[in-house]
Amino acid sequence: MMEAQCNWAGDNTNRNWDWVAWVDKTTLNTGEQLEQPRVTGKKGEVYLPKYMKKGDLFWLELFPWAVGKNGHVSGGGLTSEGYAKQITNGPLNQFLADLEVEQGHKILVVEDGAAAHRGIAAQCAQKELGIEQLPHSSNAPDLNPIEPLWNIFKKHVFKIPGACKNLDKLWKAAKMVWDAFTEEGINKYTDRMDAHVEAVKVAKGCPTEF
Repeated sequence: MMEAQCNWAGDNTNRNWDWVAWVDKTTLNTGEQLEQPRVTGKKGEVYLPKYMKKGDLFWLELFPWAVGKNGHVSGGGLTSEGYAKQITNGPLNQFLADLEVEQGHKILVVEDGAAAHRGIAAQCAQKELGIEQLPHSSNAPDLNPIEPLWNIFKKHVFKIPGACKNLDKLWKAAKMVWDAFTEEGINKYTDRMDAHVEAVKVAKGCPTEF
């Protein structure tokens, strides 16, 4: 992994991070115990049972210019087929298209190594839509500026009295916390990517302060 992180740092030295969109997700459950993050879809989407896995989930998309889309579902995350159908071909594609028109250039997408992202269906959908990825070393939170936001997000959610009582209250608490996030607050983390790159190079792929 250290070699992979060093290679990543070399490849991304002097990268224009304004051309990059970070797509990330988290999971919240009723109760204090939080599960490993999984991806699900946009609030109001139609969730087909054949695409679902067990669990109560939240997902968020974070971009350098905007507080991203958000949603929740009771019942699980998505397979690669579900991710392609309900996320890639839906809100992700539309948001990137709007963003590229606004910015006047191509936007590269960074996703983590989740199976839903790596699957053949998701990869084929991105290729067909012309969505280009910026390779990201898997299992490398040092390289993901979004990770600290999840800690802040969850901390504030679980400070709200009654947030863990049931899924409806949990969703309302999460939505309230997320709506309070600002572009400036998010950009404080996404704007530090050059520092991330240099820190990885100095540490020679070992863990950094990030």
